[in-house]
Amino acid sequence: MRAEPVESTFGPMARTRSKSHYPQAFLDMLADAKIASPHALAAAIGNPDALRNYARGRSRSIRADTLQAIATQLGRSMDEVSAALELPHSTAAERAGVQPTPRLPVRAGAILPVRFSVQAGAWHERDDHVQVAPKGPPVSADPAYPAEAQWLERVMGDSMDLFYPEGSWVHVVDAIAIGYLPRDEDFVTIERKREQGGLIERSLKQVAIRGRKVELWPRSRNPRWDGPLPLGAPRDEEDEVRIAALVLGGYLPTRR
Repeated sequence: MRAEPVESTFGPMARTRSKSHYPQAFLDMLADAKIASPHALAAAIGNPDALRNYARGRSRSIRADTLQAIATQLGRSMDEVSAALELPHSTAAERAGVQPTPRLPVRAGAILPVRFSVQAGAWHERDDHVQVAPKGPPVSADPAYPAEAQWLERVMGDSMDLFYPEGSWVHVVDAIAIGYLPRDEDFVTIERKREQGGLIERSLKQVAIRGRKVELWPRSRNPRWDGPLPLGAPRDEEDEVRIAALVLGGYLPTRR
């Protein structure tokens, strides 16, 4: 029985190993982005094992941070990549295993609700993640984006104090709702998850594009916050990093 050809970086002998399959639409995306192979794509996002289980047919789901990083590398939306990979659910959020931020009705021009506090290094249990925050400043929705996908987040700590000091507020829009792809110098809210999503940290970062890699940087006077987080390249198997929201602006009240 003739073995089917599979992607290989180890020469002709490796072509006889177990079957590996990628849909043609996904391979076409790689060609359009001038990326040589799925293996090269996985290396580019800093996670050589990113597509291993998918390629071997062991799983048809892909982690949220990995899917987001792949979309960034290919210059496509998460929905487009998910469709090309023939993932089984109907939305990018479902395909990635991401629960979108619960939306409450917000009228255009209405004062935005406060949904979260953001603070690097502060981990919360999943059930406590949607926090009760104090009343926010009188900021209204940006008409350029869906009103119900916008809210305020209160800034705690000093990991972004060069731009957003403690006690300020950021106005954000849900990344999934707008099909966000990272752009250099954007400010974003990120989520990190550990213990299979049981622990969550939410913080502000600035996007830095380094070639084909996306880095997420704190901007602080405190030397504790002196290095980036990679998008789509977890430090260990329990550490998932994804962009949750795009920052549209900030607000620092004159009275506290």
